[in-house]
Amino acid sequence: MNLDSICSNFNEVVQTTRDNRLLRYYAEYLVARELTKKGHNVELRKTTFSTPDLIIKDIGKTVEVKSSMIDNEYWGCGASFGNGKSISENKFNYSVFVVFKNYSPYKFFIFTLEELRELLNKKVGVFKNNPYALIWYETYEEYLREYPDAKDRLKLEINLHKHPEEYEDRWDRIK
Repeated sequence: MNLDSICSNFNEVVQTTRDNRLLRYYAEYLVARELTKKGHNVELRKTTFSTPDLIIKDIGKTVEVKSSMIDNEYWGCGASFGNGKSISENKFNYSVFVVFKNYSPYKFFIFTLEELRELLNKKVGVFKNNPYALIWYETYEEYLREYPDAKDRLKLEINLHKHPEEYEDRWDRIK
């Protein structure tokens, strides 16, 4: 499978159609390509809403891929984990959050399952079936403006905003 070609084709389709529905699939192929470039043997799960999205065969680990768009001023984006079951039931080892800007890959944040367990302590979604999400804004100030009450903030989100270098493009965390 030529992941470079597939990602190039996805980019062309997404840039042309501006269809947000395609981003989640594009993100999965982008992450598979990056992991393959790092020397891993990656299998994409090609079933609808499967968890995990990727299996890293050479190290026996799994990856859940999340994606979101951040294009609106003063607007954050989120990696949604639905009802939290994939976290509470240990359905994956790592999650890669792909942030798109202007329909292009912008940021890749890598998290361990253990780090994401904190999400289960705070419901942020407005829908009963989608209350658990990791929220990211381009600046810590925007995050604080949106979540002025400290009880509404997660340590992981605070750390992500204060020290994004601990998560961004940290493919070495996947081992």
